Formats: sequence, structure tokens, C-alpha cells
Amino acid sequence: MRHFMVNLGLQVRFVLLVHLFFPIISEAQEFGENQDPSIYTDAFSEKIILFTDRSVYAVGEEILVSAHCWNTIQSNSLSSIIYMEIIAPDGTSFIQMKYPVLNNKANDKITIPVHWHTGNYLIKAYTKWMRNFHQKSYAYQAITIINPSNPHIQQKQNNGGDMVVYKQVETMKNFSLQTDLTSYSTREKVNVSFIGDSSMTGYCVSVVKQGAKNLSEIRLEMEGDESNTKDLAVYYPEIKGITLSGKVWNENHRLPVSDAALSMAILSDVSFFFTSTTNKNGAFFIVLPGMEKANDIFINAVKEDLNLSIEIDKDFCSKPVNLNIGAFNLSEYKADVVTEICINAQINKAFTTPIDAIKKEEENKTTLSFYGTPDKTFYTDRYIEMQTIQDFMFEIIPEVKVEKKQLVPSFKTGRNNSLSSLPYLVLIDNIPINNNLAFLAIETNKIDRIELNNCGYIVGNKQYCGIINAFSKNNDMAGIDLPKNSMFFKYSLLNDYLENTKKVESHETEDTHLPDRRNCLYWNPYEEFVAGEINNFSFYTNDVPGPYQIIVQAISKNEGNPLVYVSTFLVE
Repeated sequence: MRHFMVNLGLQVRFVLLVHLFFPIISEAQEFGENQDPSIYTDAFSEKIILFTDRSVYAVGEEILVSAHCWNTIQSNSLSSIIYMEIIAPDGTSFIQMKYPVLNNKANDKITIPVHWHTGNYLIKAYTKWMRNFHQKSYAYQAITIINPSNPHIQQKQNNGGDMVVYKQVETMKNFSLQTDLTSYSTREKVNVSFIGDSSMTGYCVSVVKQGAKNLSEIRLEMEGDESNTKDLAVYYPEIKGITLSGKVWNENHRLPVSDAALSMAILSDVSFFFTSTTNKNGAFFIVLPGMEKANDIFINAVKEDLNLSIEIDKDFCSKPVNLNIGAFNLSEYKADVVTEICINAQINKAFTTPIDAIKKEEENKTTLSFYGTPDKTFYTDRYIEMQTIQDFMFEIIPEVKVEKKQLVPSFKTGRNNSLSSLPYLVLIDNIPINNNLAFLAIETNKIDRIELNNCGYIVGNKQYCGIINAFSKNNDMAGIDLPKNSMFFKYSLLNDYLENTKKVESHETEDTHLPDRRNCLYWNPYEEFVAGEINNFSFYTNDVPGPYQIIVQAISKNEGNPLVYVSTFLVE
């Protein structure tokens, strides 16, 4: 997404900023200290349905998962982010992920770590708005993970959390699916057709070995009655992306601080900078850019000379979940399916060409700052050596004037215009600095370059006459102390997701020397099927004979409940 910074010198500069500030919305703490009396939980409700390609996986394999989200006030999903976790039998959250909602869905491949123990696990999904309600409103999906190299079984423990139980899944009515044959040879094309039902939405199709998908585990719910009372909302829907929220406190009196000035920088290959102000309850709410993976974030709060502390809200739900899905046990029939899945996974891994993941360091690699290309760049090694940044700026950068008032320096533009009264935004390694005296005292031999933008900017709710950004040679802020009331922390943003990959399917191959032992022959989590018309798709069988199932999962439009239809064919 592209956002803009307004150039007060009658220019407009477009840069990669995604800071969207909403004065009427402020994110609250987990325990609701910052409740906004104008927003109630009965405003709307959201629901998620989870589908996976199968129920049994070997370590190292990929879980193909699709989460469908919608709300009660409009056809499209209001929340733009789905949170997903994989919960171990003891209630520990092993993997935590954040996905963007695209066309009311979030689809992905989740790779199972090879060190995980054998056991029954749980996938949990929800939106931030859903955290206002009981965990009963969350979506759950049970899976079994097998580690043939490790005899240890993940033990189930009662952690005191709410119980998750199985619910009966309805079979699709007035739905039929046909294959062109009832049995096929290995590596033969299978053609499938069916008529779409207008009473269903969110079609999801997978083709797996019979027994690899436990149809009784498609629908799981949490026990207990969910309260539908009209309560004040604690969490608000993430309409524009992942939100970072928290609260600023007076460290001396432990009171919330209103109107504290916040500065935040995301440190990555493309840096981002934001400003905001706490509300009357000391809370802040910032929408983050659509970046992937975890990033280091710097945040700083300032109000007068107060000693402040910053608390960041938890981004994932920390409430315990008790998995009432039984201890791990393999029946005689299921043991055969599991053994075959593990053998197939190991053979596929042995015959898969590894991807060379050697990362080549780029010479003289520079970081792209949030403001884009600077007006001017001053490399310190191109000039005679000067002791400090103050000396360097005085001799080399006449566009910036250093003024002192009561021995406290400030930076002013050398131009006599409407920007003269505004301050510069001063950064070092893209991190905002409040201590201009310490900045000017930095030794020049520790600085690689200084970038200058000498025109007006509005960043968030702050106005500047320009930007001064010094880059240290060792990316260590040149040894300068961090600003008061500041901290670094790591925050996970978006996970890699299947934005463009619509489905997983097989193709005809003439290479018969390599074995084809796929555990999933076909996966399509997208709504490409049209109601009332004949829909067609095809795939190829693998080298493993036996009975296979075409599993069609969907959602009833009226009740929003999962439905299933199964058709069987044979590979000989």
C-alpha cells in the first residue's frame, strides 16, 4: 500500500508509508482499562471456518489450510487480519501466524518442524475483534502429527482451559460429484465434474488417501455458553492491517499519561517511521505496514520531563485451551495409513532437489529509508576529517543552521520561509533522536553518511521542516545512548501467504524414474466454482495404489456451518 507525506513547500512526495491514524479508535489493554463507551460488542460478530487438506501429517510436511471469515453486517469480512496458532496437547502455542484476509479468506502452507513430537495438535484461528468474546467463537481444527524418528509422544495435560469437543458435520444435500471412471492406473488423469449449489459458499476441495482425513474432526467447538450481552469493546477490528497498541504510564506514579508524543521506527531493508499521540487514557493505536515476518521495532514516548514506561499489548490470545481430543492412539486401520504417509514423506524428501539457499551479501548495501531518495547525501570520507557531526554540518551542510537556546541546540532550516518555525526530524540509522546535543557530539569517523531532506513533511500528526538522517558505519547508532523512555522489541508482522497460488495440483510427467508419492493429490481452497453450473477440475494419480477420497468442504450460507461431501475412487 502506498501512502503519502505532504510537502509543505507545495510539493508532494510519495513514499512507502502505511501509517493510518484514526482519532476515533484507540486500541485497549487486554483487561479493558481503555474501553471506549461508544463501541459495544453487539455492533457485529465475526466467524471463521477452518479447512485443511487432511488430518494426519508427518514432520517436515506442509499443512494446507484455509480460513474463511465473514461478519454479520456486510458480505465482506470487516477484519483484514486472521490470527492462527498451532496448539500442542499440553496447551502450548507452538506456532503463531498472522495472515491478511483476501476475498474473505486466508490460505497458506504451514511447514511442520522436524523436531516436533508425535501427538494430536490443534489449529486455532480468530480475529482481534473476536477476542472480545469467549473462545467458543474461535475456529478449531484437530490434526495428528507423526515423527517416525522420535518415539516420544507429546503428552496431554489439563491446563485449566476451556474444553474443545467434536461436533457432528452435516453432509451436503442436493449435491453430487462424478469422476469419469471409478478406478484408475497410477499416474493417470482423473476428470471430475459437479454442479455448484447456490446455498453453499467457500468451496474447498482436497484429494487424499482414504483415512488421511478424519471427517469427524472437521468441526470442533468449545464447550460452554457464550455470553451475548452488550459489553464495552476491548479490542477493535483491524480494518486496515495489523495494529500495534499499548499504553504509556508515568513511571513514578503509575498513572496513564495522555498526550504523550510517540515515535516508532520499523528497522528492516525498507524502514518505516510513525508518530502518534496517546489518548486521554494513555492508550495508542498504530496501523503497521503490510510487511512480512518479525521485525525489530523501536518506540519512544515523550512528555515534558516525565519518566515514562511503555507497555505493548499482546498480539495473540493468551487464554489457555484444553484439548479434549483424546490421547494419541492409532487403530489398526489408521496405523496403516499413518505408516504410508510417513514413508511417502520420507521418499519425497529424498528425491526432492534441494534449493540452494546461499544468501549473497550485496556490496555497499544501503537501507531504503521511509522518505525514499534524499535530496542530498554527504559521505564523510569524501571530505577532510572533522572531529564531530557539529563540525561537519557547520562546514559541509550550510542548508541546516544550529541554534542554541539556554545551551540546548536545535536544527533550523537555512531558508527564510514558512517552514522556519518547524523542527527537523533527526534520525540515526533510521531511529529518531531527541537529544540534539548528543547527536552533534558524535565523532565523524563513526558515521558513513548523512542524508538530508530539506523540505517540509507531515509524518503522522507531526510537522517537520525536513529530515536529517545519519548512518553509522557499524549500524550501531555510533555508540549514542538510546533516547529516554524508549525501547527495542521484536514484533511479528505478516507471515508468507499464498496470495497468488490458488491451488496445489499435479501435472502429467514423462519422468518415470522419480517416484511420485504425494500424500495430497489435489488442493483447491478458492471459490472458483459457480453455483448452478457444471464445474470441472482434474488431477493425476500418484504411484501409490489404493482407495482415495475426493473431499469437498463448504459452508452453508444461512447458518455458517461447515458441510462435507466425499466421493471415493480406486488407484490400481
